[in-house]
Amino acid sequence: KGDPLIGSSSSVVPVAPNDDEDILSLNDAEDTISFLSSKTSSNTSVKFVYLNRAKTQLRFRPYDLKVVMRGEQEPEHFVISATGVVHMAPGAPSEVMQLSEWMRESTLFN
Repeated sequence: KGDPLIGSSSSVVPVAPNDDEDILSLNDAEDTISFLSSKTSSNTSVKFVYLNRAKTQLRFRPYDLKVVMRGEQEPEHFVISATGVVHMAPGAPSEVMQLSEWMRESTLFN
């Protein structure tokens, strides 16, 4: 297979470091925010992390998110960086929120 614009996947040469290990160490939004706001983040090229809504049987918990690797995100997903959160939903404009505001709303909701 591979991307038709860049050829087969075997011909792709990575130009950025492999950050899978850093991302795999994160579980949820809280881990992601702690990681991106820590001094450790200056030692990695991870600048944002993809998250899906956590699957829960209990009640609606919109701020419970689970970290996923690039390419594993659902059509509706979130992207968290050190400064903000982007909510992506099919057929709707992307919502952008400052990280501090998202954290405040998350705390108030829970």
